[in-house]
Amino acid sequence: MYCNKCQCEREDSQFCAVCGEELIPVVDGILERPEMPLKWYKFVIYVQLFAMAVVNLRNGIYCLTGGHYQGMADTVYEMLPTMLPLDTAYGVSAIALAVFALVVRSQLANWKAAAPKLYLLLLSLNLVVSLLYNVAAVAVVVNAGLPFDYNPNYGTLISGTVTSVVMIACNAVYFKKRAYLFEY
Repeated sequence: MYCNKCQCEREDSQFCAVCGEELIPVVDGILERPEMPLKWYKFVIYVQLFAMAVVNLRNGIYCLTGGHYQGMADTVYEMLPTMLPLDTAYGVSAIALAVFALVVRSQLANWKAAAPKLYLLLLSLNLVVSLLYNVAAVAVVVNAGLPFDYNPNYGTLISGTVTSVVMIACNAVYFKKRAYLFEY
């Protein structure tokens, strides 16, 4: 028998002597895969991805219609004309992310081999699109030189970004430990 990671001959130990990978026990010549808890996986496919799709769809529609300006879209676009193409780009991106969330959900639910990587890609894209929109919107408002006082909430932006990065890392570890489940 050989190590699943580096293909070196395995010994009767818990870890590979060459690469340090944790070895799956062999019983009667067959790899015995440990039972892994799947509560988070179930939450992801039954709640999180649907919620992500709904929130992104809502955000996309709000940005495309100017609904996030609470009836003042014409005034905002008159004072800050750069916000219209920015809102349009974000709106289209958010709707695309909503559709992608449903595709990823289907892939995860059907145990497809690429599904965990698609899920991590979705989380990363969601973070990057949101971060780029927020940074660009702040730049537009600050650089407009308008006579009103504008204080963007940097604390929320930073804490949201840190939380997203931590969640991506945690999910990467979680799905790496369960990679053997996604073989199809």
